Amino acid sequence: MKLKIISLSEGIYNLCKADYEVTVLADCNTGWNKNKINEMLKYYEGKDSKVTFLNEVLI
Repeated sequence: MKLKIISLSEGIYNLCKADYEVTVLADCNTGWNKNKINEMLKYYEGKDSKVTFLNEVLI
């Protein structure tokens, strides 16, 4: 059983690497380079993370 984690961006890579089930909040992401946020979200989707929006989590 994987532990589910919801993350804004901090430590996502290490959480994925440690085999946690990670959900990334796309609209809360404030990466160091805002021009690369879409690229970063595609990367995490490719690492089996779920990318969603804050309002979808709060429902």
